Amino acid sequence: MNPKSLQKKSEKQPPELANRILDSAARINNAIAQGLIQVEIVNYRKYSKVMDNARKHLSKLEATPEYAIKKGDPELMALVIQLYDEGKEKVFCRNIR
Repeated sequence: MNPKSLQKKSEKQPPELANRILDSAARINNAIAQGLIQVEIVNYRKYSKVMDNARKHLSKLEATPEYAIKKGDPELMALVIQLYDEGKEKVFCRNIR
């Protein structure tokens, strides 16, 4: 989290909310620095097909066009699969409605 851009955004908020946002960001950054939270990046080259399929599936479930699906949803699905692939574990998913 970029502290300067976060501070600019928080200046537009009421002071109590701005302080809570900055405090929260500081705690998250501290947890990252301590190694309690690890930031991972999706291997887009390897998992782009997974993201495409996830986007199509979510589009059908939500009855919305694919372009309207939030970018992070398919990426999060791909990241979970990537982490399990790297850990050599298997994940079984089923459709729950």
